[in-house]
Amino acid sequence: MKKYLYKEHPDSEPQGPLNVWEMQALRSSGSISDDMLIRRVSTRRRKSFMASPWQPAAKCWDCKPQPKADYLLPLLLLAANIILFFLSPSERLNMDFDAKDTLLPNGWSCIDQQEWWRFFTGLFMTGDPVLLAGNALLLLTVAPLLPPVLGRGGFLLFYFLCGIIGSFTAGGIILAYIPQIRDLPVPVFASPMGAATFSLIGASMVLPVWRAWKMPNAFWSMLLFLLLPLILKEMELISCMTGLIVGLGLMLLFKYFPVSKRSLLPWAFLIPAAAAASFAGTGIDTSLDDYSEGWAYMQGNGVTKDSRHAAACWHKAAVQGYAPAQTILGIYELRTRRNPERAVYWWKLAAASGDVEAQYRLGMAYRNGTGVSRNESQSRHWIERAAANRHRKAANALQQSETSDKQ
Repeated sequence: MKKYLYKEHPDSEPQGPLNVWEMQALRSSGSISDDMLIRRVSTRRRKSFMASPWQPAAKCWDCKPQPKADYLLPLLLLAANIILFFLSPSERLNMDFDAKDTLLPNGWSCIDQQEWWRFFTGLFMTGDPVLLAGNALLLLTVAPLLPPVLGRGGFLLFYFLCGIIGSFTAGGIILAYIPQIRDLPVPVFASPMGAATFSLIGASMVLPVWRAWKMPNAFWSMLLFLLLPLILKEMELISCMTGLIVGLGLMLLFKYFPVSKRSLLPWAFLIPAAAAASFAGTGIDTSLDDYSEGWAYMQGNGVTKDSRHAAACWHKAAVQGYAPAQTILGIYELRTRRNPERAVYWWKLAAASGDVEAQYRLGMAYRNGTGVSRNESQSRHWIERAAANRHRKAANALQQSETSDKQ
């Protein structure tokens, strides 16, 4: 274990040995000044001391005083998160990843409508109070130690990048490997706040090694690392773990490829500027709001049940090209209005956009001659496309068709 001796001048009596954290405490308190001498020694079993030459304290990297924690930006981020949490009731109710009016990233808004700014707004929003509490704890314990190392601009850049990259990467993993998420009406991306939160845990793993800092607050980050997987949902957990890996990687990048703190400041403001430019170019697509409002009126969720108003809301979203709304409107046309031709019309639009449910229903309509002339080849085409996208009923229908053909 590394130990250190120190003395005021070359002829004075050495003091110590002390470990690195004790030396940092003395440096922080001013008891050891920059012009005093420090000598590193290693205490081992066979050789009592393996000493380095005496050198000025200012040149001892490990014994640099720990800077004071900078709480300004972490507190501002925390205040924004809490205010938006209470001002956005739809976010707090969005616990089942439904398509509600939300500023969180989702597959429809980001991929189809190019609303990439949602990855930035998602850094400040969550529907899970447990995740918000974890975010608050890490912003108050680990985050204040980052601005002294990276600068305030570097800290913001780190936080923004980890949340956005972690969320985008986790969203790709989720859409690729979790069928129950992929089959939702709105394919969701993972929470950027969750990724940004766990990136601070990754930072807390690197800082003690990088700067040899004693971090009593790291206890809380490790406690969250162990407890949150037991509480969070599967999708948020993937986001958090991805954010941790991204945070760990970025901190190591800063460690081995150091840059000046001032040079990071413009890059930190480039991200919100890019988000603002994206928002200016796309605005907020209202099809998700109309679709969600339709379900609210259909189910009587907070409003009086009104199927006609629900259909009107779905129609607004359908004419904007929102495939899930086109699919549910087709079902409404068939079951309630008894208009199979109109149902097939909407299913054709949705199926062409890649909606799996619409592909299955269109295939069954061609098979049964519902609202359209019977066409076995078209039926098989659309059912096969739905089955290829892991639609269970389509897979079963395809299997039954193949069995009947063999017989």
